[in-house]
Amino acid sequence: MTAVRRNVWALGTEADPWHPVLRGYAHAIRAMQQRPLTDPRSWRYQAAIHGISNAVTPGGAPWNQCQHASWYFLPWHRMYLYRFEQIVRSFLPSDIDPDEWALPYWDYSSGAPGHALPPAFRTPTAPDGSTNPLFVGARRAQVNKGNPLPPGITDVSAAMAEDLFTRPGIGGSTGFGGPRTGFAHQGPAFGQVEAQPHGPVHVWVGGGGGLMTSTNTAALDPIFWLHHCNVDRLWEVWLSEAGHTNPTAASWRNRPFSLRDAQGFAVSMQVDDVLDPVAQLGYTYDTQLVVVAREGAPRMPDRDRPVLVGANAEPLELDRRGGEVEIEIEGLTERTAAGAPTERIYLDLADIEGETNPGIVYGVYLNLPADATEVAREDHLAGVVAFFGVELTTPQGAAASDETAHAMRYSFDVTALVDRLRAAGTWAPDRVRVSLQPLGEEPEPADALAAPPPIRVGTFGIYQG
Repeated sequence: MTAVRRNVWALGTEADPWHPVLRGYAHAIRAMQQRPLTDPRSWRYQAAIHGISNAVTPGGAPWNQCQHASWYFLPWHRMYLYRFEQIVRSFLPSDIDPDEWALPYWDYSSGAPGHALPPAFRTPTAPDGSTNPLFVGARRAQVNKGNPLPPGITDVSAAMAEDLFTRPGIGGSTGFGGPRTGFAHQGPAFGQVEAQPHGPVHVWVGGGGGLMTSTNTAALDPIFWLHHCNVDRLWEVWLSEAGHTNPTAASWRNRPFSLRDAQGFAVSMQVDDVLDPVAQLGYTYDTQLVVVAREGAPRMPDRDRPVLVGANAEPLELDRRGGEVEIEIEGLTERTAAGAPTERIYLDLADIEGETNPGIVYGVYLNLPADATEVAREDHLAGVVAFFGVELTTPQGAAASDETAHAMRYSFDVTALVDRLRAAGTWAPDRVRVSLQPLGEEPEPADALAAPPPIRVGTFGIYQG
């Protein structure tokens, strides 16, 4: 039988949020939380498979295994969700059929009401008066109040506009799914769907010091699993478009990873084992429709690797207020007309390092006027950065997972944005100003008092190709 993963907002209302799927999920979490960290079926052990810091790993435990900034990002998380889902089924109450139960997904890109945290995750008390295991205090306060996520954070248009699963990504996109790597707990560069919406949703929900903000604690928040079900669904949506295919390379398809099954025993799965959710894993989604918030730049056929035509002179240290750099440009070819099939223009942010994530999602803008209104800011927006996983970019952070530290990198196709700025007369051919500014509300009181170490962006590059 094929289980159906449903939109969580179709499973209840503000007045009555406790659909059996969510009631069963809460029941299972409570049971898993009562088991010790060393039990493979416990809540903390399962979360540690994704990431954990400052803990002695039991012999053979597959902890700190999550794949990020890598072409294994999507298949590894699919395996992880599948095995976790099986464990949850083993803890469901007797009145819920485990064969019919499936993890729901949170479609935060669908607009109201779905762009807010589901009601069952916002109330500290369960219907029977006990503590609600779906509620986590270590989230952004506005999220737990039911405030909507900003559309700039949940936008999927750039990911859906990408036509290849993987690209080299040296000055330009790394594809929908991420760059070719080996095992990568934190790899060199994000694929488009990981860059947005995946990372920004993590950091926006967690906020400063929240569980979702760090790879080492994210899976302790029950909403994590619904977030990743949605990312997994987006993979299926992307594949449903004509011409979109998964990699065929044996190094991708035959890569094995270790997890734990419903009985807690070690199990190995290869990427090739999870490419057909229905036939291989026995689940499907209730819909594969997505809402695209803004038009993504159309992709062009592969060309030679993009060429660097401008870079910053000094690194930028980002604090809570953001920051700005100016890039001098040499040799940027003028496009013959807006939308003409010619070379693309990319903005890369590279050599990014930081000791901790400040819990801020930054908008990245080109030539943003100082007095720009909120509407006008959209006309200068290249994308967003959340630096999810930045704590693993330093040798100290990487040591927790016995990994070599990788600096972080983002890439934005700004071709359409540059065309708009040219048409508006606000683009100069020899220089561009790049601004990073926090999105959304003012910092929460606790965040405003804190002063985490800054994020360091070593390189801003303009590429053409």
